[in-house]
Order: sequence, then structure tokens, then C-alpha cells
Amino acid sequence: MTKRNMIWVASLLVVAVAMFWVAQRPRPLPITPEPSAPLEGLQGVYHVLKDSSYRPLDDATLLRGAISGMVSAIDEFSSYVPDGKVDSFQRRMDGTEVSTGISLISRHGQLRVLKASYGSPAQQAGIVGGETLLAIDGRPTDNMTVAEARIAINSGPPGTSVKLSLSRPAAETAPAASRSQTLEIARKELTVESVRGLYRDEAGRWVYDLGGKMPAAYVRLCEFVPTTSEQLQMALRQVEAMRGLVLDLRGNPGGRLPSAIEVADLFQREGPIVTIAGRDGSTRLCQARAEGNFPDDIRIVVLIDAETASAAEIVAGSLQAARRAVVVGTRSRGKGCIQTMIPLPGHLGQVNLTTGEFFIGKGRPLGRQPGSDRWGVDPDVEVTVSAPQAERMMHLWALAEMPAQDLPQPATAPATRPGATRAASMLPGESSMAQRSIHGDRQLARAVELLADPEQMDEILKQAQETTQPASQPVGAEATPASRPGT
Repeated sequence: MTKRNMIWVASLLVVAVAMFWVAQRPRPLPITPEPSAPLEGLQGVYHVLKDSSYRPLDDATLLRGAISGMVSAIDEFSSYVPDGKVDSFQRRMDGTEVSTGISLISRHGQLRVLKASYGSPAQQAGIVGGETLLAIDGRPTDNMTVAEARIAINSGPPGTSVKLSLSRPAAETAPAASRSQTLEIARKELTVESVRGLYRDEAGRWVYDLGGKMPAAYVRLCEFVPTTSEQLQMALRQVEAMRGLVLDLRGNPGGRLPSAIEVADLFQREGPIVTIAGRDGSTRLCQARAEGNFPDDIRIVVLIDAETASAAEIVAGSLQAARRAVVVGTRSRGKGCIQTMIPLPGHLGQVNLTTGEFFIGKGRPLGRQPGSDRWGVDPDVEVTVSAPQAERMMHLWALAEMPAQDLPQPATAPATRPGATRAASMLPGESSMAQRSIHGDRQLARAVELLADPEQMDEILKQAQETTQPASQPVGAEATPASRPGT
């Protein structure tokens, strides 16, 4: 081999060895941005918990806990919905729910059945209200909250069942009968009944007529779902020649914003309903329309309390600001913010995040502002109720759900306890179901008095505070007809 060829062979060997050496070297890791200081702190907490906890910790549980903590730190209204509960949450917002139909309350450390919704599996199983809930699927309810019991009873797809151990009050059972029983009740998809009346007739239909000399209606809106406006119109058409209306928003937690705007628009011929502000500084003014309204000569009283919130405050506040209604009761909750449902990546569920704020009248916010002692909707006529009066009112609402023939007939039953007969719940001087509902409810009784005294109502409307008067459209606000509200 020539000297030149030997040089070429040696060069090729050197190159091959070099290439092999480079190929075997570990590749450098990709450069990633350093976590921000808050995330470094969160990561540090994660390691402390993992290293120090007596019991092993599941990463998924810690992650969901971190999400819940971050969301709840934003404000009192933003919330986290885990993936397994998103479907039921969305159903409720759309006007349906998977449920047994049981409503619970807590009394003296025990869970009591307040009512069984009409037509629900619980009502069909014979539950009427007043029973003590002892166990759920064999699990004792001692130290269980109402929310925990509700989840345990209703968590499951339609068609599945739950076993409830119940105890009835002694007065409702024959001497030889057992006070305790276990019922297996199926879960079922139920339609949310957002519009209710004074009581149900013998056929189970709601009665909305208040009775009396002036034709007037009573309607209680329990929440705002997509069909609330339609349900409300159907209810009011049942009262012939209606001249007055009591719109009861007490205990209404809100719901769908478009639905609330539609309801307010039914009674306002023109003017603003609500102004919505976004995080980018933009505003949108939702205006009332003249078409499709109930007549202006219908007198309206709106009932509110500390649990009247969000969308319900929009209805009460807009009708008050337009001087279309007299508001009676106690100050509302002050939830003047808009929540948006935002899905999270990785099957982590969704967050209901505060993404906007709404204003009533001359741009007055309804939410609690730092340093301010004013929030929510203030009643024109304040009527407070004591704790016993509030409890009686709640029981009357539960009693009104059931047709008379479906209620038990105990020999003796306290007038204020769920499960009592309607006759037993009557107060002296009451001769009808309408009178019973009115006399047992101070705030409703005051509303009826106002409807019967037009001059007093007019005087109250004239004395409305300047801050409750309707506002002109804010500069730069985009007007939106009530028929096309934003979400």
C-alpha cells in the first residue's frame, strides 16, 4: 500500500472514531423557562406534603385541591367543579337534574326531610316530609351536612337507586306500626320547576290566583333556567283580567343571565335592564323592548331577602330602578358579578369564574365594594321576619307542593311541621288555601296590602331614591336588545 493510501485510511479511521464518540455523548436537555416565584412556592409545598404526610398522597387529589384553593381565593362566588360533577352541574343550569326529589334541612343535629317534590320518585315512594333521615345506603347520617347528604343521595346516573333509612314522628304512625323503615328509591332525570304558585289544587296543578276583590297573581321564581320566562307567561295567563302581581324572588340564587333579562323585559316597555362590564373595560347595555310586554297598568310587588342573588337581583333591581315595581322584604345578597363556565384541560373539570360585573340604574354596582356599607337591592318597604316565622314560611312552601289528597292525615300534627295536613296548618280566621299562605307570611301579607292600596303604592314609587332611577345609556356602551342578551 502506498504512503498516500495509508494516510487516507488513517484519516477515515479517525473520523469514524470521532463520530462514534459524539453519538455516544448524552444529549443536552432542552432549555425550559424557570418557573415563576409563585409556582416555585407551590412546587415547594407539594414536596413538603409528599415528604411529610403520614399517609400516601395521590397526585391527582393534590392537583384538584390546588385548583379548588386557587379558584376559591379569587372571590366568594367563583368555584371549581371537578370532572365527575360537571355533567350534573350543566344539567341543572339547563333546567334538569338527576335526583330522587328529596329536599333536606338540618334540625338539632339531625337531617330532616323538608319535602318530596311533586311527581318525584321520593314522593311516589310515600315520603311526604317531616321524616328523620337515619342512613344512606347503610351509612349513618350522624355529623353529615345537608350538602354531603344531598350528594350521597343524588350522585348516580338515572335508573340507579339509593337506600334511605327513615324515621317518622310518632304522631304519624299507628301504635303497632314501626317508626323506622328503609326505602329503595330510584334516581330519575327531573325537570327543574322554576315557577311555582301559592299551592297545588286537587289535580296537582299550581294555583296562582291570590283571590280577593282585585284579580292578582302570586308567582315564586325559585331560579332562572332557560324556560323560566316561558313558564312564567303560561302561569300568568291563568289569572283572568290580572291587575296585580306578587313576584316572589326570595331564596332565588340566580341562574341563567339571559333568562333573568327576558323576565325583566316582560314588565318593562323601554329603558335599561342591566349594564354588563367585561374585564377589558367594555360595557354592554341590555335594553327593554316594547313588544311582548304585560300591560303597564298591572301593579307589581317584588319580594326579596338576603338569599336573593345574582340574576334574581337583576330582575328586582331593574324593575325597581324603572319604577315599575315596589320591592318588599330585606336587602338582597349582593352578588353583582357574572360567572362564566370555563373547561379545564386534562379532564380536570371546569371553573365557574367571575369574568364580569353588572350594574343597575345609574351605574350602581350590586356587589360588595371595599369600604362600602351598601350592596345589593334595598327594599322600598322593609319587612323583617323572625327565625320562627321564617321556618313556618319554609314549611308552608313545602306543604303547598303536595295536593291535599296526597298528604297524611295524622290525628294530631303541629301546624308548623312538614307533613302536617293543610287543615291542621290553618291559622284562626283562615278559610282558604290562599288565606293560609298569606297569613302565614308577613312579607307576602304586606305585598297584598300594597296591591289593594294603589295610592300608597304610587306614593312609594314617587319617593324612590335617586340612585334607583333608570340611567341613560353610558357613553361607549353597546346597546343590546333584551331578546339577544349576552351570557
